[in-house]
Amino acid sequence: MSIQSTGLGDDEQLVVSPRRAAEMLDCGVTYIYELVGIDELESYREGRHRKITVRSIRARIERKLAEPEPATSPMAKATAASLRSRGHSVEAVVSPPTLSAAPAE
Repeated sequence: MSIQSTGLGDDEQLVVSPRRAAEMLDCGVTYIYELVGIDELESYREGRHRKITVRSIRARIERKLAEPEPATSPMAKATAASLRSRGHSVEAVVSPPTLSAAPAE
């Protein structure tokens, strides 16, 4: 009689806790529960404990990698680089607003 392999390594898990999922995705546990709430991550309850499938974590990473990067203007990139070189934290740099015609009085 032979033993069927699951294809998993000795240390590879099928499910993880929300805390471990947050570590894997480098985010907060609250965000993990939000992702579970919108069916972005598969989960189930095991007694009082929530379990999140590693398969759904990997699928989310693949979906995020497949998304196109948001377009950033060359001016915004240069501004961000300049700010970073001066030691400023740059969360997001937006293009300056366009001027529109002033309303007639």
